[in-house]
Amino acid sequence: MADSPYHYVPEARNNPDHPAHHVPVRPAASVVLLRDQGAGVEVFVQFRAKTMDFAAGVAVFPGGRSEPGDHQAGDGLLSPEAIAEHAQIWSRTRLVLDDATPGVAAMAATAVREVWEETAVRLSGEQLVPWANITTPLGAPKRFDTYFYVAAVTDEQQHQVRNVTTEATEARWLSTTDLLQAFAAEQIALMRPTLYLVKTVHALKTIPEIVAGHQPVVTPLSGLRGVTLDSDDSHFTAETNH
Repeated sequence: MADSPYHYVPEARNNPDHPAHHVPVRPAASVVLLRDQGAGVEVFVQFRAKTMDFAAGVAVFPGGRSEPGDHQAGDGLLSPEAIAEHAQIWSRTRLVLDDATPGVAAMAATAVREVWEETAVRLSGEQLVPWANITTPLGAPKRFDTYFYVAAVTDEQQHQVRNVTTEATEARWLSTTDLLQAFAAEQIALMRPTLYLVKTVHALKTIPEIVAGHQPVVTPLSGLRGVTLDSDDSHFTAETNH
């Protein structure tokens, strides 16, 4: 299975061509869009173009790098109460601990902007639920400090969402059950962080449980080595490499 194009996307490690100190860790956001059509929770996934130099051909959630304009866009996006809640959830991450990162409101703005640019849906700040913080391992040619959110779309939004980015060739809603089964059958390629996110969402069964079930504090994760459909979360390690 290791040679299958539908197995995990290879991750470069200890690559002399990409020494860790030469690869900047870029802040980024990604959003797991959720809906329930009566047959279980569905997520919106995009299939990246096979010509892309990063994660070509794999199924991903909408997202991308933080941009300078997100600082201003973050003003007023979240209520003071939401800012405090997000700050508490992200309190162990660079987003709160490192002054060089965009900050809680700006990262939420990154998430909203990326979803708009890639799916034509405009989320409100209140729809964003902080979910996970995962950093690309050392040795990779590109490294991201990614802040993942989940967001349940409204009835109107679920009819608006579509693929509008050239980085992906197609996109569709899939139940978490179907997505995991397609991965197990080697019909869909997933990166380890994506598989982890799908598993955590799938375990909670319903959107109310998902939205209410986030951790009070997110622990930054790195590595994601060895995660499988049947594994627990012991493969994750706290992120210590800055």
